[in-house]
Amino acid sequence: MIPLILVDSKRDHCNKTVEIYEDVSSPPVTAENFGRPLTCTYRFRAFRGSPKDWILRIRFKKFKVGTLINGTTCHKGYMQIVDGNAKTDVSNRKEPGLFCGEIEQPQTFISETNFVKIVFHADNFTDQTYFSFDSRAEQQFEVYLRYGQHPELYPNRRGEVVTG
Repeated sequence: MIPLILVDSKRDHCNKTVEIYEDVSSPPVTAENFGRPLTCTYRFRAFRGSPKDWILRIRFKKFKVGTLINGTTCHKGYMQIVDGNAKTDVSNRKEPGLFCGEIEQPQTFISETNFVKIVFHADNFTDQTYFSFDSRAEQQFEVYLRYGQHPELYPNRRGEVVTG
C-alpha cells in the first residue's frame, strides 16, 4: 500500500481556502507526489457575513481526472463539489456526487450557497491528471441561467420529489 502524501499548501496550492476571483490549478507534479495518491481540498467563502442571496460561479477551464465507468462510477480519481454546509438552508453535503473524465471546453458550476468545498482526488497523480478553475461571487438574481429571469417569484427555487 502506498502512503497518502501530505502536501505543503504553500508550495503547491493544495488544501487551502480560495479567494474569490483567484485562479486555482492542480499541484505541480514532483518526485514526492508522482505516481502516488493525492487528495486536495479547496474551500470557498463568498464574503464573511454576506447575505444568503450570494452564490459562487466556478468555471473549470481544464479538467482531467479519473475515468467514468458505465456512466455511473469514477475510477482512479474524481472531483467532488460540496455545496452548502450544516448551517445553510440548502446543501448537497450528504450526497455531493463525483465528477471525472476530461472536459474539452470550459464548464461552469453555479452553486446554491456561498459555502462551497471542492475535493480533488487522484489514486495515481501524474502530469496526465490536472485541473484549473476560477471563481466569482454573484447575486442570485443576476444568474438567469440557474434561477430564471425572476427568481424573487420562486424563493425556494428547488423542485420537489414527485411520486411515481
